[in-house]
Amino acid sequence: MCNPAAYWAATLTVAAGLATTAWASEPMCPDGDVGDTSYTALPFQSQVYNLCFNCSPGLEPAELFFQENPQSPFSNPSKMAQTREDVAAKEKAGVVPSAGIQRWEATFAASFPKGTFVGEPDWVDADRDKGFSQMPEFIAWRDWIAGHPEYADMAADGGTMPAAFRAWGGSWGHISPLTPLDAKDCPPDRQAGCDWGDDYAARWALSSARTGAYGLILSDFSDSQPGFSSNVHDFNPRIIATFIASGTPYDGGVSAASPLPDQANWIVSSHFGQWNDFIAAGYAKFYAALTARVGAATGRKALIVDQCGLTPAARRLFGTDARIAAQHLSPHDYLCMWDGHVIQADRAGPIESPPIQELAGFALAAAREPLIRNGANLEADDEPYWTAIGKFYPTLGPEDQREVGQKLLKRLWVWSAWAHVADRSGHVRRAIAFASRDYWDGGSLAALDPLSKVIRATVPARPFGPALYYSVAVERAVEQTAARNIGTRDREIPTYLPAADLQTLIDSGAPVGYYVSDAALATIGKGSARNAPSAWIVPGAGGLLPAAEQSALQSVAPVVTSADALAALPDQPLKLSKGLAGFGFYDAGGKLILVVSNPATRSDAQPISGMVQLTNLETADGVHQLRNLLTGASQPVTVSGHSATFPIELARWDTVVLTLAQS
Repeated sequence: MCNPAAYWAATLTVAAGLATTAWASEPMCPDGDVGDTSYTALPFQSQVYNLCFNCSPGLEPAELFFQENPQSPFSNPSKMAQTREDVAAKEKAGVVPSAGIQRWEATFAASFPKGTFVGEPDWVDADRDKGFSQMPEFIAWRDWIAGHPEYADMAADGGTMPAAFRAWGGSWGHISPLTPLDAKDCPPDRQAGCDWGDDYAARWALSSARTGAYGLILSDFSDSQPGFSSNVHDFNPRIIATFIASGTPYDGGVSAASPLPDQANWIVSSHFGQWNDFIAAGYAKFYAALTARVGAATGRKALIVDQCGLTPAARRLFGTDARIAAQHLSPHDYLCMWDGHVIQADRAGPIESPPIQELAGFALAAAREPLIRNGANLEADDEPYWTAIGKFYPTLGPEDQREVGQKLLKRLWVWSAWAHVADRSGHVRRAIAFASRDYWDGGSLAALDPLSKVIRATVPARPFGPALYYSVAVERAVEQTAARNIGTRDREIPTYLPAADLQTLIDSGAPVGYYVSDAALATIGKGSARNAPSAWIVPGAGGLLPAAEQSALQSVAPVVTSADALAALPDQPLKLSKGLAGFGFYDAGGKLILVVSNPATRSDAQPISGMVQLTNLETADGVHQLRNLLTGASQPVTVSGHSATFPIELARWDTVVLTLAQS
């Protein structure tokens, strides 16, 4: 840990005076990861990190400008003593004490007095009713932002963001962490130059010094570029100048003297990949600044918990790229928590977007950059979930709603917990290092017992079947081509491997539970590692896969692009009848685990029956027992020539988990 500068010494002295409880040891894995995550034990989120009392008592301005409010909890020794006690208790329990960093679209406008913005929407005043316009720290924050328009988030047309707020004179009041500041606005120890991310980190650490919280849970307006993708904003001239200076010189007749819309169009049409790399690096440096400042202020290694969503390719358009992040801050200090909920009342729902689509976030991300730890925020048994089930299945009665709800949860958790990847050393492990039972781990899986115990105790160790291959080269090619077609318009940019494509592949019968990217390709099938798939599925490449990658893949296993092409290959270890979905793997104990699902999600779903074919089994010939790990039921199956075939019947929406054991 670096020695804090004199600027921090005074702050830490104040913080030390507030502490009344000795700290326990910092929750950390043996390899140095902050937060006790595990690819074997699969802990729940509340066992890894959680909010601590009064560590983030308000939205972002309440922390960044707390010194402007004499009544702030951070300035109250009694409250801070309670906070320190809670921090110590969490550490003793092995949990990282954390603060949340968030604000809302209307926070800036709502911090001004009523009547400031003529024609503002009602929801702005609804936020104002929370008292923002009377809170000293919100007033100070709003005045600082409003007093520095040269730093403001800027659209491609040179206007404020978002464009929809302009009609009533409002804006988000957002400043990108990449925005260079004038020296007068930098922290005392960064007078040689800084950006808003540096200043933000320095301001936030002042409250961390009081609370002792060193986990930082990033959310709206702090986790990534807000609201719109990188072809729409932030084209602040200061950011563009930094981008040019970083190694992408003007060309094609565009220069620093060109109108801003022309510069923005040039960036998007010609250098969109480099632009997204630059933004992602900027956000990663912001996270690194936060961990450095908060670490110095608390005497602990800090932990960033980033709010992640969509897919890895789509996240790049909002400033988050895990592979780039790993180059600018320690992976030990960073978690990506994926929220891909589809069974939520304000989202698409499981009929339009089957929940298996949620794997397109964390499973693909874990394969794409194995150095970064990923977690999955999954739906669970709680009131919001059943409200959503009622909304999306209105024609079903209460018992049928309970049935579909529990079976969708079972499939989602089984497929998520057992999705497995190859890391950069070629080792096969789970995709996720922790999971959350709905938001803040507030739900339950008890009604599905023994599901929780089974999925956590059974650890994927070797593949049984094909792998889905993720190519970053293809990702980047798709990104640039799509951006050239969209330009700077506010339109969705098509990206590589969208969630619907993954779901279609899986539900068409491709037995995919294993995910590998170019990050691990050189280690596959090499040495003693038993990590080679039976085939590679490379969907959506569209002829963009580099020849060297194609050749490397073919040297290991056949390459196909669809479920039908995979089914036509001979000697595949696992084949499923039409209408079934599933995958297999060997666990850490050498047992073959099979997952088979009825993928239908519609209210009129029907039971389904079919056949499961297994080949290349390591099991000796003879009669064996096929045992259901969730119910204990078993049926005999005969292995002959290291192959077996057995019938299966699945109720509507259901998933079964089987293991093949010697009779």
